[in-house]
Amino acid sequence: MISKLSFKFFQIERKLDETRFLVEDSNGQLYYGESWKQVKRLEAMTSAEIRSELEFEPLSEVGVNASDFFATFEEAKMTKFTGDLNDPAVFVKRQRFLVDSENFRENPERFRLLTAREIEFCEVLIKDPHPNLCEYLGVVLADAPAPEDRITDLVYTRYSIDLFTFVQRGYLRDSEQVEFIIQCVKDGISHLHQLGYVHCDISPGNIFLITHNSEDTSTSKDDSSSEASSSSEGSASEDSGSEDSSSSEGSASSEDSSASGESLNVRIENVVLGDFDAATKEGGILDLKRAPDGWWPEDLELDFGDCAVFEIDHHGLEKIKDWLLECLSESDAS
Repeated sequence: MISKLSFKFFQIERKLDETRFLVEDSNGQLYYGESWKQVKRLEAMTSAEIRSELEFEPLSEVGVNASDFFATFEEAKMTKFTGDLNDPAVFVKRQRFLVDSENFRENPERFRLLTAREIEFCEVLIKDPHPNLCEYLGVVLADAPAPEDRITDLVYTRYSIDLFTFVQRGYLRDSEQVEFIIQCVKDGISHLHQLGYVHCDISPGNIFLITHNSEDTSTSKDDSSSEASSSSEGSASEDSGSEDSSSSEGSASSEDSSASGESLNVRIENVVLGDFDAATKEGGILDLKRAPDGWWPEDLELDFGDCAVFEIDHHGLEKIKDWLLECLSESDAS
């Protein structure tokens, strides 16, 4: 009986004025539902409130098999994460199944294939890591009684901030920063190419920085301390399920961008390239995911169905450099 089960949210996504969610019961079954409630209101609900206040139905009744979502764990080929998922130094990545409701219903296996492809590359990377590529720590398996070989998440080292948010908050100050960022990403791309892969999704939301904040000596002590205390540096999240993740993350931090940039000197310690679910072997067929329009090198006249070539990433890096210099120029002009 459903009344004897306990419930928790597996994933929540809001788009326009509607919130979509996946609920998992204590038997490991998944349900789909929709609500007008805001995400924070749903997240605060107890198991009893989920059961009594929300309407949802088994995935099978909306035409989706739950197993389509999840890659299968292969012990001989994959690394199982055994650390603490609550450790603030780690980032737990889960495909965002509900971002596109039509894709969610019509092509659910896309998420399983994306996860499997990312794991394939990461298992190569973990044997030959590089300081300018996100550090992969392993996969997370579903808790019993859900299928024991169901991979729900990937785990990476957590970084301070993504490049899109870094720029939008006004932290980009000079050409030396631009040169350092580009050189780090270039080194990461070079290693990825040496491993035989093309990243295929070079964009600001997939570049992450380790940063440290300090007071700006050009600002008075009273002003800088008060402004700095009201702003905080966001955690970068690898959000591979969304092809426009950089814009969604950036909008969340836009309100405090000018204050943060003026009150803080942000020192960049390192820059890494991440989000590997579009990574494709050189010569392999482009499918499932690529960089969004605006960051994809249209001049190469390549798209899904064509072969992946290293030039895709080289052109993507040039777009990042041009964008950074343009942002820096606009900042100087203002």
